[in-house]
Amino acid sequence: KKDIEISDKNSAIKVKEETKKKYSEDLSNVTSQLSGAKVKLQEAKEVLAKNNAALIEISKKIAIYDKNKWPHCLSDLTDDGHFKIREAIVSKKEIFENNAPNIE
Repeated sequence: KKDIEISDKNSAIKVKEETKKKYSEDLSNVTSQLSGAKVKLQEAKEVLAKNNAALIEISKKIAIYDKNKWPHCLSDLTDDGHFKIREAIVSKKEIFENNAPNIE
């Protein structure tokens, strides 16, 4: 009878060890995924910070063109050449606004 009890307890121990091993593997996988997500998040934060800085500078340039005069020398900014430059700046702004990082 004691041999049967010992055998049953050994079987139970094996099952629990296998369960523990599976949980350890699952934990390792989750930890690895979390680490990867943290790296991606940091990269996304860096891209976002650069985009925001670029957008601030672009917005300053657009504000100058919206006034139609260069602030230092008061040159006229309404001719075709300046209009094209302004459109290029606005286009660049749209690119940065749509360049939000994706985190999967």
